[in-house]
Amino acid sequence: MTSIPGKSTIAHFRRSFFEITETFLYNQISRANGTTPICIAIKRKNVDAFPLDTPVIELYSWNPLAVWARRLSARFLRIPRHREPVFEHPRTYREIRKHRVSVLHSHFGFTGFDVLPVKRRSGLPMVTTFYGYDVSVLPRHEEWRHNFSRLFRDGEVFTAEGPVMKSRLVELGCQPEKVHIVKLGICLEKYRFRNSPVREPGRGPRVLFCGRLTEKKGLEYALRALRRSREVLDDIELHIIGDGELRSEIETFIVENQMTSYTFLHGSQSHERVIDELQKADLLIVPSVTGSDGDTEGGAPTILLEAQACGVPIVASRHADIPNVVVEGGSALLSDERDDSMLAKNILEVLRDPQCRSRMGDVGRRFVEQHHDVSSQIAKLEEIYGQLAEDRFS
Repeated sequence: MTSIPGKSTIAHFRRSFFEITETFLYNQISRANGTTPICIAIKRKNVDAFPLDTPVIELYSWNPLAVWARRLSARFLRIPRHREPVFEHPRTYREIRKHRVSVLHSHFGFTGFDVLPVKRRSGLPMVTTFYGYDVSVLPRHEEWRHNFSRLFRDGEVFTAEGPVMKSRLVELGCQPEKVHIVKLGICLEKYRFRNSPVREPGRGPRVLFCGRLTEKKGLEYALRALRRSREVLDDIELHIIGDGELRSEIETFIVENQMTSYTFLHGSQSHERVIDELQKADLLIVPSVTGSDGDTEGGAPTILLEAQACGVPIVASRHADIPNVVVEGGSALLSDERDDSMLAKNILEVLRDPQCRSRMGDVGRRFVEQHHDVSSQIAKLEEIYGQLAEDRFS
């Protein structure tokens, strides 16, 4: 894709495009309509899963020794890893000039800080989007609070996916008028709405968990809730998609609690497989918690929107912006964090009543159609880009 006359070009920054879980970011860039995107990164990843006709500029790919040399010099000069001059590269400025970039967009707060030198030298306005770890864990460190204060001072616009994340940015020192809510959006045509799950003969109700195996995802509480639920419905299955640092602990928990006959660990899977599993699921469980290191969802997992688009009922925790991306009592039943007893009660309420499942599915689909269609959210973002570009020349 080349710059289109009459359309502003937006340079998107991220150390890598795209991590396998970042469908939300891929949708935002690949579905741009009123602007022309380019991507600037250290490297491109998962190309088959995320095809793009947008230019992806890999700053160091032209010289295999460049990354090694940069890291060696940074180590010699005792520069912390997150302070390395990642984007301060001659090619960055050549690409900005070549594509006549109007606005910079940094994805994640730490990327925004990395891109500040580029913003200053180019004179271009910058949008920074925060997502979760950057707004919950990093600010626990004094150096990052200082870094973000500089970012909040120099950046023009910051976006958050919901009011909880917005309030957190304001607490950290960002001016309220600089923070805009741009909701997560999904491509609705990718999700087939079903009135009931596609259940295999002889199999029981299917509960799906989808997320990285990290503390904040709360899988332990899903496991405890399933064990409780099976005291009433003894044919429930739990299917887990995802991988992470807690996998061995999760495997041990499953074995020690004699859950191997009905708990299935599928590991990391493609987005297509995730959608297929949603078609089979009787409900999705999202028991997110605040981790011991302070890590949170920040906003809310995209899987909540995908499940609602497919008509899958949700059982989840009241955590971060989760209550703002579901209809509590409509498409989702919510409980407090770490309350596996209430999680189990909500699971049973959904699974015992087919009419309840159908009703929740209808509510969820209507909700995402009205509030989380990717086209409407991209339009909001492109309106922000347009205003920044206009202000620059006014």
